[in-house]
Amino acid sequence: MSPPKFTPTPVLLQWQTPRSSHHVCFSCRKQFRKPVTVMGQRLASGKSEARYGHFDMPVPYLCPQCGQTMTPMGKNFRAPALGDLEGWEIARRLAVAGFTHRYRTGEEYPKRLKDVDAFLKRHLPRSEGAKLLEKWQ
Repeated sequence: MSPPKFTPTPVLLQWQTPRSSHHVCFSCRKQFRKPVTVMGQRLASGKSEARYGHFDMPVPYLCPQCGQTMTPMGKNFRAPALGDLEGWEIARRLAVAGFTHRYRTGEEYPKRLKDVDAFLKRHLPRSEGAKLLEKWQ
């Protein structure tokens, strides 16, 4: 009887790419560039492959100034000026709703605070119940 063949199990890896992504701290109103971390695995053949198709696996980076967790905003984000409180509130509301400048919506993100609610109403997915309720109002 021959011994069973040894098949190595995949090893989970984590590495950083040369790309960087913008992370912001909304309490300090500052933006930092941080490396993008990719999760992957080493296969039995010795090759490494990305385990997830998307490169922006958010790693919780802490703000170097206040220590709070920063929000990953994507490579295309341009932070408002430090004193532009309205611009920071717009960015915060969009980030909370999931619009973090990684995805395109077919139109520009709003530039005024009063336009944010209408933008979110147009682009956020609604449930069937919410659509039905909107019909009756």
